[in-house]
Amino acid sequence: MVSRRWCLRSVAADHPPSGKVVAATDNHWRAASRDWAGPYPEVGIAQTRERARDAKEKIASGIDRVEARRAARAALAAAQRRGLKVDNALDRWIEAKGPQIGNEKAVKYLRASFASYVMPHIGDMAVHEVATQDVLRILQPIWAEKNETARKVRMRLEAVLSWAAVAGHRPHDQPNAARWKGNLAELFPAPEKVASKVNQPAIGQADLAPWWASLARRGGMTYGAARFECQSGGQGLSPRPLPFRG
Repeated sequence: MVSRRWCLRSVAADHPPSGKVVAATDNHWRAASRDWAGPYPEVGIAQTRERARDAKEKIASGIDRVEARRAARAALAAAQRRGLKVDNALDRWIEAKGPQIGNEKAVKYLRASFASYVMPHIGDMAVHEVATQDVLRILQPIWAEKNETARKVRMRLEAVLSWAAVAGHRPHDQPNAARWKGNLAELFPAPEKVASKVNQPAIGQADLAPWWASLARRGGMTYGAARFECQSGGQGLSPRPLPFRG
């Protein structure tokens, strides 16, 4: 069955429109600048002529309706891409970079960290709306107390936003809100300068013998290293295994 539609043939750019309205099949006028006015015979001649007059007025004023529709569709597609939310962007980034992230356990840990620290603040935001102030709300509560976690969250969020920019969901000229150098580095102390050590409670004299016996029972290199450090007074220096050759 041949589909028939009303077609306005015209010459765009600096040339005047022909203004000729014809009923054409899909195989006609492929080389002409055309503006489809609706299906035939569902759209009548009166309505078609009205649409043709409107089209000719726009063309006479320098507007190419065909190109205008293409531009509108492209703008709509770009807007839809930029409407991607952070929680969906994380899924898309993991899908794209999965093998690089690590095994299933690593991906699970990554999702858990985002669920705990990122999503409550910006999970429902579109990626192109995320600004440095939003990242500050994520990192400020944990930068001092959980610096290692905060550092990893920042790096992963930077990677997600970088992917979003390249994939067209965030303008290329928009700075990455989670970037460290020249951005967050001006607002936070360097990770290596943040004290993250926590003093552990001392073992009481009455508990020392049972604790020492428990280390001996457990065996293994880790517990052996702990016993060695206690006996040698290593003062927090990590012992290293020394291989022997017979």
